[in-house]
Amino acid sequence: LAPQADRPPRLDLGLSELTDIALRERNDLQAARIGEQLGAARINLAKSNAVPNVAGSVRYTRNKKIIDFPPSLGVNPFPQTDNALVFGVSVDLPVFNRNQGEIASATGERLQAARQREFLETTVKRDVAVAYRKYKAAAETLVLYSTQILPRSEANLQTVRSAYGFGEFSVFEVVNEQRRLTENITGYNQSLRDYYNALTELETALGTTLPPTGFAPVSTSVLPDEETVPRQITRENFLKSFQTIPLKKNSIETGSKEKSNQ
Repeated sequence: LAPQADRPPRLDLGLSELTDIALRERNDLQAARIGEQLGAARINLAKSNAVPNVAGSVRYTRNKKIIDFPPSLGVNPFPQTDNALVFGVSVDLPVFNRNQGEIASATGERLQAARQREFLETTVKRDVAVAYRKYKAAAETLVLYSTQILPRSEANLQTVRSAYGFGEFSVFEVVNEQRRLTENITGYNQSLRDYYNALTELETALGTTLPPTGFAPVSTSVLPDEETVPRQITRENFLKSFQTIPLKKNSIETGSKEKSNQ
């Protein structure tokens, strides 16, 4: 097992850059900002409703009537037509109702939305900082295993195997060194699992997936094959080595005699 080539344990982004990404990408924070903008819009609407409404009006009337004169005057009745054009302006004066209640309610909602947004910003920064620390610790552990612990364990096994071929070590020491290498490989696999768990937590805190450009181009290789690094033990050869170690009968008998003499 080895880290993915496009997501090695070498993040090329600092805490400030990651925090900026989270403040820009987190969906909960975006929703809080929209809520704050909605509160500001409600305040403006409430204030506009408090302004007196001015309405104009135009009215045209036409009246027809017949005027009768007293008979003593000797004047016959005659029709009369009156045309009237009336212009008017009406203004509602908010003497008792200035919409203060709705304005106060909208102002309170906007203030609450702003406090919620500030709280989320603080939470996002804290989440990113905690996840980043976990990621750095997991990445450093993974690099330590892949660059120091495993190569040294492999080199020790090769040395013990060579010394065993010259009769300087017993087969039990070779098996013991192989056991140490197995434990180190298990520790490496656990560190690889912890690394990707920490990476997942970091991306969850960011609210988005880190692009491949956010990582350094150099990847970490573990248990390299013989083509890339000659004379290195591979996983297959390591598993086969348990079956290929020749048992030296003399060394076993010598060890048994020494135990009996003691």
